[in-house]
Amino acid sequence: MPAVLRALDLLAIPSTNHEGIPQIGLQALACRTPVVGSDAGGIPEIIRHGETGRIVAAGDAELLANAIAETLMDDKGTTRMTDNGRVMVEREHGIDHMLDQLERIYADHLINPHS
Repeated sequence: MPAVLRALDLLAIPSTNHEGIPQIGLQALACRTPVVGSDAGGIPEIIRHGETGRIVAAGDAELLANAIAETLMDDKGTTRMTDNGRVMVEREHGIDHMLDQLERIYADHLINPHS
C-alpha cells in the first residue's frame, strides 16, 4: 500500500457524513502524499488546514476542486504540509504514542479502579 500511496499526486477524502479518523488519511500522510479532505467527522483531527493538508466544507464540490488545484500547483507549500503530516503521524499516531496512552489508561485504572 505505501508504494501506491506514494505514487499518488494527491489523496482526496471528500466525505459528507460523520466518520471517525480515516486510516487512509493517516497512511497517506505517513507516505508524504498530499491530502485534501472535508470537515466531516474525524478528518480535521488529522488534516489541519494549511498545516498537514487542506480542509474544505463537506459537500462543497467547488471548494474541493479549488483546494485540489491549489495543492497540486503549490509545490513549496505542499511539501511543507506533507513533511508536517509525516511528523504529526509519527508523533501522535505512532506506536510509541499509542503505548504511552495505553500505559496511562492502565495507571489511571490501577489508581482509581472504579472509574
